Amino acid sequence: TAYWGVPFLGLLSLGTLGLLDLEVHFGLNLKYIDGYAMVESENIKEETDFSIPLPMAYGEVGAKVGPVKTEVEAKWIGYSENQFLDATGKVTYSPFPLTFIGVGYKYLNIKIDNISDIYSDIKIKGPFVEAGLRF
Repeated sequence: TAYWGVPFLGLLSLGTLGLLDLEVHFGLNLKYIDGYAMVESENIKEETDFSIPLPMAYGEVGAKVGPVKTEVEAKWIGYSENQFLDATGKVTYSPFPLTFIGVGYKYLNIKIDNISDIYSDIKIKGPFVEAGLRF
């Protein structure tokens, strides 16, 4: 992901005083999808392998107050009735420097409307828990 931040937003949000730190990023993301698909009916079985680099628009909005940070991130590409949306919302807490724990919700939607006679509406969604290091 290559992204840029909105300049001087920290000054406007009192980030320099440590009260509230707002972040807004926008840019481009490149996903590489390597997949396999199979469709089977009573008389026909079709299968194919595919791989495709997929450029996507990227956006992120976050707010941090002390050790608590909330953020929403989305990656999207669409054309006509076709779209690929990958979105995440989460809240993280940093109990110690460089560490964090968090909870969030992930939503992934791949909608294909008649590309080479292929139709699809796949949704993967649900809550998650994470822990990690930030450096």
